[in-house]
Amino acid sequence: MLKAIVVAGVLTLVAPAAAPAQTAGSPAALAEAFFTQLQAGDVLKAYQDMWRGSAIMDKKQADVENIASQNQVVLRNYGKVLGWELMSEKVIAPSLIERLYLLRTENVPLFYKVQFYRPSTKWIVGNIYFTDTYKNVEE
Repeated sequence: MLKAIVVAGVLTLVAPAAAPAQTAGSPAALAEAFFTQLQAGDVLKAYQDMWRGSAIMDKKQADVENIASQNQVVLRNYGKVLGWELMSEKVIAPSLIERLYLLRTENVPLFYKVQFYRPSTKWIVGNIYFTDTYKNVEE
């Protein structure tokens, strides 16, 4: 069983404050870009792009590389990414959204819980957690 992995930090990815679901920089668009890169096999780039210009990339580059490396190993073991699906979205507050995604691989599903935060006018990824065990992401 895969150990759950958590990366957290205050980040500075950009998005309009009142953005519709698929507007550039919205939580949906940030997730879409991330999963598209995972599917293309660009795992490190997916994480670097998600946190580009952020405190995590500036001060915790080793952490970004570590989580990307762990994700790469998982994907290598579970097979090619076939696609992803939004399982749920929980609006915790107007400036805090948690989305749960199912990443479909050739062998088993992976689950990604992504927390999006809007400290002012821009959405950023605050936390991302992935696991192969659904019970670890259930509420």
